Amino acid sequence: MTIQHTPTIEFDHHSAEVAQDPAGSYARLREQCPAFWTESHGGYWVFTRYDEVAEILNDDARFSSARRSDAGGDGSAVSIPKRPAVPQYPIELDPPEMFSFRRILNPLLSPAAGERLRPAIQQRVSWLVDRFVERGQCDLVSDLVSPVPASVTVDWLGLPHDTWHQMGMTMHNIIARAPGDPVWARASSDLVDLYDVMRSTIAARKTEPRDDVISYIVQQEIDGQLITNDDALSVVALLIAGGVGTTSSLSAQSLVWLSQHRDCHQRLLSDSRFLRVATEEFLRYFAPVQALARTTRGDTEFHGCPMADADRLLVAFGSANRDSRAFDDPDELQLDRFPNRHLSFGVGVHRCAGSNLARIIFQEVIRGVLTRLPDYRVDTTALEPYPSQGLSSGWQSVPTMFTPTRPLGIDSPATTFGLAGVK
Repeated sequence: MTIQHTPTIEFDHHSAEVAQDPAGSYARLREQCPAFWTESHGGYWVFTRYDEVAEILNDDARFSSARRSDAGGDGSAVSIPKRPAVPQYPIELDPPEMFSFRRILNPLLSPAAGERLRPAIQQRVSWLVDRFVERGQCDLVSDLVSPVPASVTVDWLGLPHDTWHQMGMTMHNIIARAPGDPVWARASSDLVDLYDVMRSTIAARKTEPRDDVISYIVQQEIDGQLITNDDALSVVALLIAGGVGTTSSLSAQSLVWLSQHRDCHQRLLSDSRFLRVATEEFLRYFAPVQALARTTRGDTEFHGCPMADADRLLVAFGSANRDSRAFDDPDELQLDRFPNRHLSFGVGVHRCAGSNLARIIFQEVIRGVLTRLPDYRVDTTALEPYPSQGLSSGWQSVPTMFTPTRPLGIDSPATTFGLAGVK
């Protein structure tokens, strides 16, 4: 049965028009057409207001995260258009199947486990700053905010240490570019090679485990059976996809803003509670993941929108975070905003498992810059934004000047973070 989709408007979240002003584009939609159908990328529904986005994210019975080849083709179920990638568990599973995989991740990514990793992350930030601090200039993206989460994630997982640079650049280019872009195509090809590295590491850890996260994962059970290598790869792939590019995106946008608002630097450094509260506001305001997708399970109606089975939906986190129905003065970044019910990590059973670790990495990058480069100045005339901001917002390049100082002499960091007490 064909269902007539109304209203229908011309919209593509990967378009140059949206990339020029994502917040403004979504603001107009929230007021004029908060829910609509677009024919772009094979057709999908778009929801822009906070309440509807939160309701969809909490309704796994009607709105699925699982892959269906009859719904937008093959590839990742949580992006529009679908992107070629190995399955990522548990984000691409629905209840109850997802819970077995979520139970594997919870001990690794608890607040306590993240805090035990904080000193090693601080050392990693210091080591990377040491590499450019005498130059008096850097690109904050390529020199710091991309290398930190990439190198931490690679070494925490137990992948070969020398893959972190390729991992960082690959994930950066995948989220910064739209499908079909030549840079995106090269990054997708590089990701296939990195999957092979992950597969070989998983196989090796099954026979010779070490003190790393992959060794932990391959020893876990799913429904009473030892996890398969393919399922282990799906968990590892999610940890990389969720932890590398998005944390870099948040850090870069926040540091550009802080370069222009120097009055709050000292309070961020001296007041740990203020930094924690400010972290949530940076997450709300910049929403490093701008939107993800769901697929309808059966014919249904949602807030007046008649949906057919296998329809695709775009749930716009970035737009929901700027909804004046949910936040006072939403277009103003208020570092002391509290409470702050932003949706940047999602909500419901699929809420980001790595949110605690992402916050810690972000906070240590901010501390590292404000402490080691106290007078840093971003050259805003040379900023390069992501060509596509449909999936993730951010800067490709953040040229920065500062007063040169001597390095601290941080030794090359250990190539493993261990399991941080998780056994």
